[in-house]
Amino acid sequence: MLVATTDAAQIESLNEQLPALKIVAVDAIGLTPGLVNVHAVTSEGGTPEQRAFLAGYALALTTDDFRVGAITLGADDLGNRTRDSFITGVRYFCGLCSARYMPVNYYPFTAEVTAPSNPADWQAAVDSLLELAVTAMFVQPEISSPDLITYLTSKNVTIIGVEGQAGLETAGKVVGVLGSDLYASIETAVSGLLAGEDIGNSTGSLELKQIDPDFMSEGKHILFERIREDLLNGLIKDRP
Repeated sequence: MLVATTDAAQIESLNEQLPALKIVAVDAIGLTPGLVNVHAVTSEGGTPEQRAFLAGYALALTTDDFRVGAITLGADDLGNRTRDSFITGVRYFCGLCSARYMPVNYYPFTAEVTAPSNPADWQAAVDSLLELAVTAMFVQPEISSPDLITYLTSKNVTIIGVEGQAGLETAGKVVGVLGSDLYASIETAVSGLLAGEDIGNSTGSLELKQIDPDFMSEGKHILFERIREDLLNGLIKDRP
C-alpha cells in the first residue's frame, strides 16, 4: 500500500506499472475516475450542502431566539443548494423557529446577492436581514470578501465560517470554522484498505474547529457532534 501526494499523472503512471498496488491518492487534482486500486482523498471538508446544513444547525443552536440568516448567491444552482441546506439545518434544530420576544418572526431568513463584487449589493442583503432582527449569519464562502465580513463585524453580527473563506480573519464574533481534517481522512482510508473494505473515494472529514466556548458550550458541542456524525453517515438529509 502507498499513500501518494504526487500529481495525478505520476499516480496514474505508477498504477499502470503496479496495478495490484493499493494507492491512497491525496489531493490528486485531475485524477482519472474509476482507476482500480486507486482511492482518492481530498482535503475539502464535506460537500457545500453538508457545510451549509451544519452552519445553519450550529447558528440556531447558539443564537438567542433563533435569529439567524444566510447570504447566498442569487440565480445560481450552488447558491440555491446552499440556501436550502442552511434552512434545513436551522429547522432541524428548532422546527418552526419562532422567536419568543419582539419582534416575533419565524426564522431563518435568507438574502441573495447577484453581484458579489458590488458593495451596494451585498450591503443591501445584510441590511435586509438586520431589519428582520437577524443577529447571526452564514455567508456562502464563494461570495465572501474581507469588506463584507468587516461590515458584519461593524454591525455586531455573529458568523460561522468555512475554512479558507475570504475575510474570515477580519471577523469579530465567530462561533467556529467548518473545515477538514485531512490526516484523519487518510488514516481512515488506510485502515479501511488494510481491513479489506471497499472505501471508494472520499472527501476530508468535516469538523467544526476554532470553537468559541462563549457561544458553544461543552454540552452544545456534544449535541452538535451527534448531528454532525449522523449527517456524514447519511442518516440525515442535508436538503429538503
